[in-house]
Amino acid sequence: MKKNGVKSKWNEVKDEVTKVWSKVTDDELEKTKGDLGQVTELIQKKYGETKESIRERLKSFVKNIKTNNKNEQPKLHNEKVVR
Repeated sequence: MKKNGVKSKWNEVKDEVTKVWSKVTDDELEKTKGDLGQVTELIQKKYGETKESIRERLKSFVKNIKTNNKNEQPKLHNEKVVR
């Protein structure tokens, strides 16, 4: 997984993580600074899930976020396309 892809969408990833794993706090996620390895370890400690299942879910979040952003329509402002 590309780190800059995750870092640029970190808030969206964080939102998804807290929806699925509600025992993980925003403060704990902020301490990871977007490092998915650290996020995986944090979730594993709190929930006991395998690292592989957590990684797959995180990859899915990132992929869905990227796909959703690509499908967004450009917004019009004064008849010009703004991207």
